[in-house]
Amino acid sequence: MTDPKSPASMNCVSCGQPLRRLASVLSVRAWICEKCRSVAAEMASLAASVPRERIVDLEKLRTAPDGDRGCPKCSLVMQRGPVEGGFGRIDVDACRPCRIAWFDQGELRNLQTAMTTDPPAAMSKLSPAERSAWKFRRLREEARREDDESRAAMLGLVLRIPMPEPLLGQVRPAFTVWGIAALVATASIAALATGVYAAALRFGLIPKDLSLGHSYPLLTHFFVHANVFHLAGNLAYFVVFGSRVEALVGPVRLVFILLVATIVGALAHAAAAPGSSIPLIGASGGISGVLAAYVALRPRSQIRWVLWSGVTKAPAYGFFVFWILLQLIGVRAQLSGTSAVSALGHLGGAVVGFAIGAVIRRRAERDLAGPTPARP
Repeated sequence: MTDPKSPASMNCVSCGQPLRRLASVLSVRAWICEKCRSVAAEMASLAASVPRERIVDLEKLRTAPDGDRGCPKCSLVMQRGPVEGGFGRIDVDACRPCRIAWFDQGELRNLQTAMTTDPPAAMSKLSPAERSAWKFRRLREEARREDDESRAAMLGLVLRIPMPEPLLGQVRPAFTVWGIAALVATASIAALATGVYAAALRFGLIPKDLSLGHSYPLLTHFFVHANVFHLAGNLAYFVVFGSRVEALVGPVRLVFILLVATIVGALAHAAAAPGSSIPLIGASGGISGVLAAYVALRPRSQIRWVLWSGVTKAPAYGFFVFWILLQLIGVRAQLSGTSAVSALGHLGGAVVGFAIGAVIRRRAERDLAGPTPARP
């Protein structure tokens, strides 16, 4: 028998309907009421999608006065207090023992759109002591953010690859990403040791040989690389972007994105030259899909990468536009025969990865928030 107070059987505190567990998307661990669209969320899981100052405000609710609602998990009376959102102040209930916050319809979306700094009107209402404490907290958070960005920039300089900003509050290791990376590394090193040309002919995708009865190269080409540098570059991109995608959407969706992007990227490559006998090898088509999925999930996150003029920092969508332009140049070189890099495979994987990421983000925001409240 299911424990009536377990998370799997929680009921809505507003209308009494059973709550449905939402998939762990955009790092939020939450349950939703299908009737009134209220949401119960674990406060620790909100760190990657809610501004830090608002997380601090949620933590303060643990010492707020008792409200009039019981916790959906333990039934104890929750504390209630105001939190500044993007569309005005909201009253949030929070359970101190369970560390669960309760949001009525649209309130979580309101909180996610909040500004990262307090507006002057809110600051003017603080006492001198509260204002001083807020400034100290802001300096501490800015210092932490700067440390995170410095580490990301240093890794980018060493690895010579773009580095997205860290996902703060994420503690789950990317076991799936590292497992796939280890599998690819093992297979590729074995192929290099026994003869990469023979492995490419056996496991690579040869467009003229592709058929329904001979379709396994759509997947096996992912595990063979031309040399150590080809392998290291692909795995570096995969670990950096894949670990963040796994944290945001979970391992199952990560594998799905990687799988579909790999197949579509290979088909895009084969469609450009269906009579070619040159084998396609490498994981870059699938990894391009993972990179694009990250951009779709966090388009405004900051990315640092090394260009000719030094280290550049830009929003993820700006970096992605630049990356797409490079791939379009690569397509021209590929079609003219002056490049052996499959830019079409990159673009094919990126298109499907971005589309899947955008659908996941849109569904997650819709489930979590319901209709966006109108501005007053």
